[in-house]
Amino acid sequence: YIAFMFAILRINAQVFPLNPNIPVKEIKKILKKSNTSFLICKSDEFDQSEFNDIKIIDIDEVVCKKITTDLINCDINEVNNSLLIQTSGSSSETKIVVLDYSNLYYSASGVLEKIELNREDSWLLSLPLFHVGGIGVLIRCFLKGASVVILNKEETILENIRVNKITHLSLVSTQLYKLLDEINNKENIKLNIKSILLGGSSIPAGLIEEALEINLPVFTSYGSSEMSSTVSIQKQLQNQQTYISSGTLLKYRDIKISKGEIFLKGKTLFKGYLKNNIIALPVDKDGWFNTGDTGYINKNEIIITGRKDNMFISGGENIQPEEIERKLLEIPEIIDAKVLPIKDEKFGFRPIAFLKTKNGSLPDIEIIRKEMKEKIPKYKIPDTFYPWPKIEDNTIKLKKSDFVC
Repeated sequence: YIAFMFAILRINAQVFPLNPNIPVKEIKKILKKSNTSFLICKSDEFDQSEFNDIKIIDIDEVVCKKITTDLINCDINEVNNSLLIQTSGSSSETKIVVLDYSNLYYSASGVLEKIELNREDSWLLSLPLFHVGGIGVLIRCFLKGASVVILNKEETILENIRVNKITHLSLVSTQLYKLLDEINNKENIKLNIKSILLGGSSIPAGLIEEALEINLPVFTSYGSSEMSSTVSIQKQLQNQQTYISSGTLLKYRDIKISKGEIFLKGKTLFKGYLKNNIIALPVDKDGWFNTGDTGYINKNEIIITGRKDNMFISGGENIQPEEIERKLLEIPEIIDAKVLPIKDEKFGFRPIAFLKTKNGSLPDIEIIRKEMKEKIPKYKIPDTFYPWPKIEDNTIKLKKSDFVC
């Protein structure tokens, strides 16, 4: 798959890796929106009759017989030699981000100035290739001549690390929790990990503390598809004081804060959103892209406070869901939290929360409420708590539609 993806780029065509778990109906909409000509997959995955204007190519046939003449001579549109990434941010609207190879190159180059990587190292590909985070792993390793190790899903993350002598990992919070749980259930574990790059969402303080206790080299980060993955990386964490920071800005990126909102630009900035074969780059007259994220800079450290479009008003008070989520994640048994607004006749909106715990069941809610009263004002404490929805572990960024009451 990886070799084939680069082969498509080399013939000056577009690569658009898709999440295989997306329903067929949604895939058809996405392909139409991106003006796709070919769908390459296993022959039994999709029925040609469902895709009138798109030719389905059996990937096994392509690999065995080399790339087909039809594909090489296809009518390539104006967005050539580029990678398309589907993203929805924190909303439900699907967007197609256009990146070219220079975006990927400068993204990887900036990361490699913070994360040491050499030819003897191995980076575990534990993030899906339909996310820019997975693509980033490939480019970094190829630039340095390091090995990319494809995750064997038949084995645990720890088994993958031990068997393949992994030195570098990119993990989301759920994966970190699983790794720590596996390590704690083993004796005399000796690992040669040089860096664990954490991203995707807020990382629970308890998980980071647990990782530091066994001397795992963890680095928090901040990034987005529109900036070709990573924007900033925190130096290797040493203590709790650094948890709230997403680190310092990487080379080839520029940042400014205006009225609490984060604006970015630089060599890693995407080419725009693709729709009906037209690329639109939403930047201001000076080339700044409004991320929609809110935050501030303290001594060159970027502090992310939330999303502007997530904030809501309850009884005249502004509520930022991410603030409540961070406080919930300080409670040891909670490994993930999602706070959402729900309509209320008296207050307009009230917060509710979905909680993910180590044992999979909801904790004692009264104890949670008591602890939260010591952390935030009473009006910010969620009215109701729900169990975490059953979602694929490789999901990096969840949408509001993933959560239902």
